Amino acid sequence: MTTASASRLEPHLAAALAEDAPPAGSPAWRVDLAAAARERLLADGLPTRRDEDHLYTDVRPLGPLLARRAGPARRAGPMPADRLHLSPFAPEAVLVNGRLDLAASRMDAWLARHGGAWLGRITSLADAPVGRALSTRGGGWAALNDARFVDGLGVRLPAGHKTAGPLVVVHTTAPDGIDRNAAAFPRLYVEAGEGAEALLVEIHLADEEGPDLVDAATEIELAPGARLVHLRLQLQHGASRHVATTAARLSRDSTYRLVDVTFGGATHRHEIHADLLEAGADLDLSGLYVLRDTDHADTHVTVDHRVAHGTSRQVVKGILDDRARGAFTGRVLVHPDAQQTSGRQAHHALLLSEGARVDTRPQLEIYADDVQCAHGATVGQLDEEALGYLQSRAIGRERARALLVHAFAHEVVQAIGHEALAQDVHRLLAERLEGAHFEDAPGEGPAS
Repeated sequence: MTTASASRLEPHLAAALAEDAPPAGSPAWRVDLAAAARERLLADGLPTRRDEDHLYTDVRPLGPLLARRAGPARRAGPMPADRLHLSPFAPEAVLVNGRLDLAASRMDAWLARHGGAWLGRITSLADAPVGRALSTRGGGWAALNDARFVDGLGVRLPAGHKTAGPLVVVHTTAPDGIDRNAAAFPRLYVEAGEGAEALLVEIHLADEEGPDLVDAATEIELAPGARLVHLRLQLQHGASRHVATTAARLSRDSTYRLVDVTFGGATHRHEIHADLLEAGADLDLSGLYVLRDTDHADTHVTVDHRVAHGTSRQVVKGILDDRARGAFTGRVLVHPDAQQTSGRQAHHALLLSEGARVDTRPQLEIYADDVQCAHGATVGQLDEEALGYLQSRAIGRERARALLVHAFAHEVVQAIGHEALAQDVHRLLAERLEGAHFEDAPGEGPAS
């Protein structure tokens, strides 16, 4: 960790931290979590590009947005899921500016279908280890969420519970009647008991009139044998800024499959941390970012193999047009006791224009000798031979290029394992590609 000082905090943020205490009546764990986070922030500050792990994202434009926490708000017009047309699924929980909107949620109906499960305000959790996954692995932005979130959603699945269909959680923003120079701090905590299984759909949307910055945090705690499929879908407008941390702790024989899909945003950074704590833990991470104009997306993954017989796979793909910028850093750490570990990592980027750029930084840090670990990366353009073949089948050139882009993304989208949701993501990709330039961009060869 880079040593820093309080001078690295925006001056107005330091004052805000002193005033942003948890609301009266908050449980003791919430008060303690906020106090510890404030101490970390005052000691270490927020990360900058001087930090090795933040080389590719300039957070200085976020400074003016940090002083004010976005206030309560209600959305006007159709609900986000209605606008997205996400199959037949309505959101079970909606959070606006980081606060649970009970009127827009359907938690009672979900609970009626899932006896024994719990879904509600995160501050109603009395004995859950909220903050544990983030405090051990999260960075400055996670600490900022620890210090400043006022509400959030908690999910607890008992041992052996299997959800009926996806659990849809929507985080969105809306005007709070003051101005857009503010930040929202959504929080999600998911705990799956032994042998429990669930499909979680977490959607992040930005309203063009809402706060300009979102600092989101999601924690996943998996008991032995639990299995969670987690689709995280992030859709932002061109001026929005989104930083997020997802941290997961995997126990014996548990499986965590994360499909992380990002569509745009002026600044987007997602830190993903996974701790494989016991034998048989299995992580499967698939990522897709689709950028155009001057969008910027930075994905930073850290996987800790702490014991033997763990498995991790990472496949992250980027599609970039115009002058968009993408970055991927993937770190796999294999501890001395983690013999017979399998860790694989791949990043592939498809450049649709000459002005698009991507940075890739794979990192394998191995302290055990009986392992199978590998990484790979490609940056390229559409395959001209494949284009020629499709055109020979009477498919127009622009249509052929769109088909190849969808084929490039297909591996990630199908990892969702739910056909209707996969079709939704392909439809969103098609909408995002409308107007793509499809220039013959330079690269190292066709991306795969």
